[in-house]
Amino acid sequence: MTTNEDTFSVSEKLDISQIFVPEIPEDIIFPNELNAYLRDQIQYYVHENGRLKKNLSDLEADCAKCNTKITDLERRLVDYEALRGKDELVTSSQVASTKIVELSKKLREKNVQFESMRTKYSKLEKYLYDLNRERENNVTKFVETAERPVNELEEQIKKLNEKLNVVTNKLSETKNANLQLKNDLKLANKWLQQEIGENFENIQSLNTTNGNWRGRSQIICDLQQKNNDLKEKLKTAHEKINSSCTLEQTVVTTKSDSRLSILSKENSDLREKYEILKKKNEALKARCKVLDSEHTLYKSKFGMMKEQADRDQDMISTLTVQMVSLKTGGSDELMQKQRVINKLQNEKRQLLQEIEEYKLAIRNSREKIVEKQVASENDGKSDDSSQSTETHQKEGNNEETESKVEKLLKIIAEQNDRLKMEREAHAKTQSQLVTEKQKAVKAEAIVAKIHLEETSRSSYGSMTSALRPLDSCLKDKLELAEERLKAMKTRLDIEQFERKNDFIEFSDILRRCKNDC
Repeated sequence: MTTNEDTFSVSEKLDISQIFVPEIPEDIIFPNELNAYLRDQIQYYVHENGRLKKNLSDLEADCAKCNTKITDLERRLVDYEALRGKDELVTSSQVASTKIVELSKKLREKNVQFESMRTKYSKLEKYLYDLNRERENNVTKFVETAERPVNELEEQIKKLNEKLNVVTNKLSETKNANLQLKNDLKLANKWLQQEIGENFENIQSLNTTNGNWRGRSQIICDLQQKNNDLKEKLKTAHEKINSSCTLEQTVVTTKSDSRLSILSKENSDLREKYEILKKKNEALKARCKVLDSEHTLYKSKFGMMKEQADRDQDMISTLTVQMVSLKTGGSDELMQKQRVINKLQNEKRQLLQEIEEYKLAIRNSREKIVEKQVASENDGKSDDSSQSTETHQKEGNNEETESKVEKLLKIIAEQNDRLKMEREAHAKTQSQLVTEKQKAVKAEAIVAKIHLEETSRSSYGSMTSALRPLDSCLKDKLELAEERLKAMKTRLDIEQFERKNDFIEFSDILRRCKNDC
């Protein structure tokens, strides 16, 4: 026979240190729901292992019972052959012995397969126990460093599922082999019934191979007929030879009577054993009914799991649509904010140009005032009319500058109001962004949970592979949106700082103008 590794296609190296576990990045959020789901999966596998242990113990008990039955039947056949004549049932004893040898050979092979399966199952159980213990030791590490890549875990779970499927297939094969052995035992019981003489039925194999096979009842009838013939012969001989044959006749009759009594006792014993085997057969039938009911229950559970998978798929599709709509809405809002910022920058440039023009006008007015002061000092003895005209010109210039200053103050107030409105709108967008991030995180957690649920079912592997690029694309879009918001924030800060500096410079210019006037 082949080794366990060739039989079950499972490697002997089940050490946890040989398993490659990649490091988990720190920026991944590890949800508690995923941890709870993994705990539930481990509990489910532990429960499955317990159920498989129970099934193995039941099969071992059935095999032990079958072995005891076969040994009992072999012992009976040996005793029966010893009691019977050597020349009468040579063919039937050979057929029964060859059949029992074949059955015992099959039983040994099945026992060897069963033991190999038990060893492999114990190794798998040890591997699962090591995994559970390693997971309990590394729970805190998982919480700190976040979840592992999903692809590695999926491969591990798929391997374990394949190993469990192999074990279940081997169990089903052993069950079929046990059913075959039970059928063979039923045939052996029928042969015993034929030997006993109750409900005799011809077996096709025996009819084809040995046509001269006879049952025990036929042998008893033949012996009785021979006994009657011998009695008739004895009567005829007794008439001829009375004195010489009296002793011989008594000896023959006593031997035949003793043999008949022994055969009747054996017949009663075999009937009792047949009743015991009949009761055991009824118990096995009841066990088969229980297994059928369990099969229907598992079938209904499978249907429920399939419906739940369909519902999960619908939920995933709705979540993806919602996430796409949220991303598009966020991009539209960002474009609007960018347009507002560009508009404010253009207005700022216009205001800076106006301020430069006002600065030039103020410089020109200062130069004119200085020239006029110099002229007034040189021409101190000028007329009062020229002084009055100069004072009137100064007052007109002062009024013009004051009107311009008022206009500039109004423009600055309007710009400040606009800045306040933009700040409020920016705060609202930031709050909306935070809420959208929270929703996205929750949606990612739900998608991860559903993704892990789907990986345990091989029928939905294609769907999970299609969702992975979508999740990565959504994450990239979120990162780009965050970077754009940060850039906008820095631009707003720069704008505010420049506005403050301009306001300070403008106030300094106004003070200088007032002082000069």
